Amino acid sequence: MNKRSYILPLVDFFKTMKQYCDIAFYWVSMFAGEDTMTGTTATVCLLQNNVDLVIGHVGDTRAILCREGDALRLSKDHTPEDYREIERIIKAGGKISENSLGVANVNGRLSMTRSIGDFELKPFGVTADPHITSVEVKKHTYMYA
Repeated sequence: MNKRSYILPLVDFFKTMKQYCDIAFYWVSMFAGEDTMTGTTATVCLLQNNVDLVIGHVGDTRAILCREGDALRLSKDHTPEDYREIERIIKAGGKISENSLGVANVNGRLSMTRSIGDFELKPFGVTADPHITSVEVKKHTYMYA
């Protein structure tokens, strides 16, 4: 079995989990009231066959892989400062502005371009679609954080 055949089912898994999280946040917002704005970010790492580490990532939570004292960052923050994220937000009709501290925000409110929940910003390009990557690891040479 090749590496790709291991990873494709995990992509489906991440997409399914995103849907469940979106449904959960939808119901929280429905019961909490219309003006309640809730959301979160998440990073999930799955080790398959002790070889492939698959990372699904939304927002600014982080995954780091350590080997012999060296850290390798496995995720990148989804912020309104990344040109690819900015493109998506603007194409959807959203706006990027800076707050009084100089932090970029989507529609003046959210400092992330991807989140689970935050339904009022979904029409403006904020998405819960995870960025999915994988890295090959060798047994006993890495620590996970």
